[in-house]
Amino acid sequence: MDKYSKLNLYARIKTRIEDKDINVSLVATSILINMVMAICKLVFGIYIGSLWLILHAVYFVVLGFARYKAMKSYIYVKNIKEPVIKFKVAFDIHNRSGGFIFLIGSTYLALCLRMYLVGDVVLVGGILVYWFVVFAIFKNVFAVYGIIITRNKHTPVLRVIKVISVVDALLSIVPVLYTSMSYFEMISSAEIPAVVGILISLSVMGGGVVMANRDPDKYLGRFVSTLENKE
Repeated sequence: MDKYSKLNLYARIKTRIEDKDINVSLVATSILINMVMAICKLVFGIYIGSLWLILHAVYFVVLGFARYKAMKSYIYVKNIKEPVIKFKVAFDIHNRSGGFIFLIGSTYLALCLRMYLVGDVVLVGGILVYWFVVFAIFKNVFAVYGIIITRNKHTPVLRVIKVISVVDALLSIVPVLYTSMSYFEMISSAEIPAVVGILISLSVMGGGVVMANRDPDKYLGRFVSTLENKE
C-alpha cells in the first residue's frame, strides 16, 4: 500500500511538471504569496497587539484557501473527458465558489468596519509605503495578465480563478490608499480608505451571491464551443 502511494504521488508530481499549465503556475504563485503575507501580518499583529493586522492575516488565509480550492478544482475538471459532465461538474464548482467569494468579501468587510469604527490601524511610513504600493501594482498587473491570457476561454472554473484575482486586486486598493494618506498626514486617512473598502467588500459579497445563483443552462452552449481551446 505504501509503495503504491509513493508511486502514485511520484506519477502525480511528474504529470504536473510535464503539463506546464500556466494557469496552475499562476495560482500556485498567488497561494504562496498569500501565505507569506498571512504569516507576516499574523506574527506582527500578535507582537504589537493589533487586531487590525490579525484580521488582515485572516483575510489572506481565506483568500489563499479559496485560490487553493479553485486550483484543485481546475486540475480535477481538466481530467474529465465527456463535455456535458465536465460542464456540469465545473459549473457546480463555480456556483459553490460563489460562497468563497462572499466569505472573502465579508472578511474584508469586518476588517474595514473595524478600521472605520475603532481606527486601530498601524501607521506605516518610510520605505514600507512604497512596498505597499508596489505590492498592490503587482496584484493588479497579475490580475490583468491572467485575464488577458485566458480571454478566449470561458470555462466556469477559470472564471472563478479570474474573479478571485480581480477581487484581490480591488481590495488591495484599501491598504495603499490608507498608507499613502497616512504617510502624507492627510485628514481622515483611516476613515476614507475604510469607506472605500466597505463599498468594495459589499460589491464582492454581491458578486458572490450572483455567482452562487447563476443558471448553468445559459452557459452550456458557449462552454462546449470553447472546448477546442486548451485550458
